[in-house]
Amino acid sequence: MAPLILHAGYPKCGSTLLQKHLLPAQEGLLLLHDATTINALTLVDHPGGEVARRQVLDALGERVATSAHPVVISCEHLCMPGSWLRTGQRPRGRARLSRPDIIAMLRAHLPPQRVLLIIRDQLRWLPSWYQQRIKGYETLTLARLLDSVDFHDGIVPSLCYDRVVDEYEAAFGPGSVTVLPFEMLVRSPAAFFDGVLSSVGVAAQDRRLPATVQANTGMSLPAVVSHRALNRLLAVVSNGGMLGRRLEPAMIRAMKSLFSLDWIAVRLFGKYGSEAQLPEAVLAHFTASNRSLDARYSLGLNRYGYPWSVPTDVQPAGTRPQPAVG
Repeated sequence: MAPLILHAGYPKCGSTLLQKHLLPAQEGLLLLHDATTINALTLVDHPGGEVARRQVLDALGERVATSAHPVVISCEHLCMPGSWLRTGQRPRGRARLSRPDIIAMLRAHLPPQRVLLIIRDQLRWLPSWYQQRIKGYETLTLARLLDSVDFHDGIVPSLCYDRVVDEYEAAFGPGSVTVLPFEMLVRSPAAFFDGVLSSVGVAAQDRRLPATVQANTGMSLPAVVSHRALNRLLAVVSNGGMLGRRLEPAMIRAMKSLFSLDWIAVRLFGKYGSEAQLPEAVLAHFTASNRSLDARYSLGLNRYGYPWSVPTDVQPAGTRPQPAVG
């Protein structure tokens, strides 16, 4: 049986580069990133029902059993809560399973030998996540979003990387998780690619590295602000009855055309950073998690700028920061 490796996250950490360029270029590797595979592993309600889901999982197990090469299932959403992109106005796609449910399904049907997690400085990940939500018709400001129960109860625990590693290792065994900082891709692309390919079982002499590295361009601050305003207008139009439903597709097309030119604003004003500060209690959670993870993997996260210093006068560890009032 070929080894099965699970690339489980994180989103906004170079996943597109891995899935479209790095992993497909390796001859001695079978990459599974198709909708059939991902839907079977992530959707609460499978389009074909539970019988169809089981058939897909059985077929995947057969492919792993008969493959002559390592098999990689790549889905960067597996480490996030199912609601990480679901906005209040326009929920995106079907409901997704929770991480514990996905892990339980994998353990029962497709237990991986290794799990790959690519992490990112939480303070830089959050603005990138917010931009993705803006593209998905988010109407809240980042400050309001960071005060929400969904953020504190869903996103914060998922960004405490040591806890997520513990979940996967509890299911698939000690030492089964490889962790790489996304920041390596910027500072040392070759070392980052070698780390990824080593974790998925590609021998050093067989590795094919991309000639160039081109990261996705973030949005500019003017684009974020104007897109959010248009999202609010779209929400009003969408609730406007028959006329609103007829206008909605045209508005979405116009918005996509308008923001396809945002690269000009990025050059003029730079990329969007952040509009809000995290509560100190959340920073304390991230700091403790980063120190714990670094002690286990020796990643040098402090050198990459991850939250590292414990703020003073914070709530005790393990308590959830309370949303701000007003």
